[in-house]
Amino acid sequence: MTAGLRWTLFLLLIAAAAAAGYAVWLADGRAAAATARAGQVDGYIDSAMVDLSELVTVQFARVTPAQPQDQGATRTASLLSRIGEQASGLAGIGLSTAGATVLPEVTAGLASLMQVDQRVREYQADGDELMAADLAVSEGRLGVSAMMASLRKLREAERGHASAEARAAATQQAAVVGGAALVWLAGLLVLARPVRVEVAAPPKPSGAGEGDTPSASGSEPDYDLAPASEPVAKAAKPAAASAAPVVNLLEAAAVCRDLAQVTDPARLDAVLGKASAVLAARGMVIWLGAGEQLFPAASQGYDPRVLARLGPLDRREPNATTEAWTRAEVRTVAPEGGSNGAVVAPMISVDGCRGVLAVEVPPGRESDAASQAVVSMFASQLALIVGGWPSTSAPATPAPEPVADVEPASEQPEPAAGAN
Repeated sequence: MTAGLRWTLFLLLIAAAAAAGYAVWLADGRAAAATARAGQVDGYIDSAMVDLSELVTVQFARVTPAQPQDQGATRTASLLSRIGEQASGLAGIGLSTAGATVLPEVTAGLASLMQVDQRVREYQADGDELMAADLAVSEGRLGVSAMMASLRKLREAERGHASAEARAAATQQAAVVGGAALVWLAGLLVLARPVRVEVAAPPKPSGAGEGDTPSASGSEPDYDLAPASEPVAKAAKPAAASAAPVVNLLEAAAVCRDLAQVTDPARLDAVLGKASAVLAARGMVIWLGAGEQLFPAASQGYDPRVLARLGPLDRREPNATTEAWTRAEVRTVAPEGGSNGAVVAPMISVDGCRGVLAVEVPPGRESDAASQAVVSMFASQLALIVGGWPSTSAPATPAPEPVADVEPASEQPEPAAGAN
């Protein structure tokens, strides 16, 4: 997956999270609105209940002998007016479907009470106090009871609706959050996959033939493999993670397999050519240790006369080659003035560090962790097939050639033999 597709997927995940948050907010808003509406209904109904209870008392008092009729009639009219305002308030708050079906019963009960009050007034105006009292006590009480029942029914309807909205909101929120979590999980699994970047093959050096490897120019090293005045090299540090590997690990593994099958020097030189190609190296030198000195035993990618000019190195010389040998650790040489860099890896076997493998690499690759690791792999494999120098330390002139780990021709081979 390319970086562009990753960014697109990431933006889609952000949009999905925003949509899920909006859906949760809407569901919560609907539940809150239903709860608030139920609270308003409770307020209107509570006030109406108080007024209805007082209405029963006032109606009974107005038909009681020795009680002023005008005062009772005025108070009854005031209570009915307030109850009517409360009913209008209930109709104006936007009741639920269940509540809207109960509201007509409330208004019908109010209309019945107003009719009873009007008839009581007429009986009292005609002086028929007995009929007025009977109407107020019987039909008046029944009307109040019926209206109170309707109000309670309306309250239950709105409370039930608020509870249902809260449950529906919780279910919807859980479904939205769960779905968003699954989408994010799938997206993160996709984003966790490594970015695949096509790496161009390293360019061939000038003068190389069609079938030549990048290290087959035959020239001298572009860096000093063993400078006498070079300060002690620092231990190699792993490079920071890059967008793509600079070496092909499958090809590196194939080189290690070929090194394990080497039986003669000619075959070794061919395999070293493949190793140089894997690392895009200009060349490499195998140094073997003997006593207190290192001797250049074989090279690949350089003119054979280079080995003779290099000569042996004393272990006390402060440079990357001797330090990699004495400390048995990978060392690097940074490029200077447009030159190449280098990676020097110890050749360690069961007998100790036999020597080092010095590889000249393009600038910047000496600090790459993958390149350092591959050079160490090649050095470890070479330690198993390349023999050490004899115990005496003598300069190698002319330069010896590496041989496979086979029986020497005599007990004390010449330096050119270079194998146990």
